[in-house]
Amino acid sequence: MQLPQQTAPYLEALTSYAFRDPTRFHVPGHKGGPGADAGLRHAMGEAALTLDVAQGIEEIDVGPPPTPYDRAETLAADLYGAQQTWFLSNGASQGNHALCLALAPEGAEVVAQRNSHGSLVDGLVLSGGVPHWVAPEYDDDLGMAHGVTPDAVAAALAAAPDARAVFVVSPTYYGMAADVAGCAEAAHVAGAALVVDQAWGPHFGFHRGVPRSALQDGADAALTSTHKMVGSLTQSAMLHVGDTDRVDAERLARMVRLMRSTSPNSLLLASLDAARRQIAIHGQDLLGRTVAAAASFHGGRLAVADDPSSPHLSADRITAAVDVAGAIEDGSATTEQAGLLDSALTGAGVEHTVEFYPAHHGFAVPDNPTYDAAAEARHWEALGRLYRDHLGT
Repeated sequence: MQLPQQTAPYLEALTSYAFRDPTRFHVPGHKGGPGADAGLRHAMGEAALTLDVAQGIEEIDVGPPPTPYDRAETLAADLYGAQQTWFLSNGASQGNHALCLALAPEGAEVVAQRNSHGSLVDGLVLSGGVPHWVAPEYDDDLGMAHGVTPDAVAAALAAAPDARAVFVVSPTYYGMAADVAGCAEAAHVAGAALVVDQAWGPHFGFHRGVPRSALQDGADAALTSTHKMVGSLTQSAMLHVGDTDRVDAERLARMVRLMRSTSPNSLLLASLDAARRQIAIHGQDLLGRTVAAAASFHGGRLAVADDPSSPHLSADRITAAVDVAGAIEDGSATTEQAGLLDSALTGAGVEHTVEFYPAHHGFAVPDNPTYDAAAEARHWEALGRLYRDHLGT
């Protein structure tokens, strides 16, 4: 990060325009509020309506470069370590559509994670690209899909040697982060770009307790749904392209414009500018206070000796207090695993409790055959105590 992040140039330009209270001979038809329904004015507030302006206004997004809008995107690119960043007013879905059009034109082959977001599939339908699907790792114990591994990416590229882009998801809906650095290496060895759908991880890279961002780990492009975690308005996101020759930034810019409304909502764009400033200035503190305590009941495979992706190997990145409770006769949470987890947490100086309840897996779910009322009450008491002690709730 090289540029001062304390300002929000686009938001400030909008606010300045509204403060001047100009006569509005332009859309939208509510004219900053007077033409809006009274119920809408009451619900949204006058201030929001005064900031809802059209594209193409001097000293906001047109005029001598760099305009406030240009500077806002430049600050975002600097913060995320990107060559270029685009504000998206149609969510990360817009970014997936643009990426497919840029990297997977008709007949072009790509490798894509099988449980990618539906917008990637839609993007390939739009572009005519040909996907070679790579399956994510599946956790039988937890019944959920994780990310793809570098080995799986390498194998998929070996089977599709003409593919010039790889699309993966990290983190998943369940919060599991992939080995992005390993996937990037596998893609680059094969001459392919790595694109990471980091929609659920716009906060990655801003605290040592969370993973590094995709671009930091070598991805060529990444999507961040800023509205999901960082505080911008719903439907706003960012698309970042790294300092790489594997993605044609000019072509991608054209596809972003192609998939964008010519009337992007200024409130969405301003919220992206403001969210960028907040995560840049206060992200470390906000994330530190957010990740203050973590509890796991029935958590499985938290410490597996021969698994290089085992969570216990990241114990030195934990800043929260941790409470882990397992069940008896649970093959996914053995005493050996508990001992390994306890040792790792102790070695990392993490305040923690690792224990077993005298009940079987599923003890806290009332309609389970293994439900145990005493164990359920104990687990609620432990969780409440943990949060009271560390979150002040």
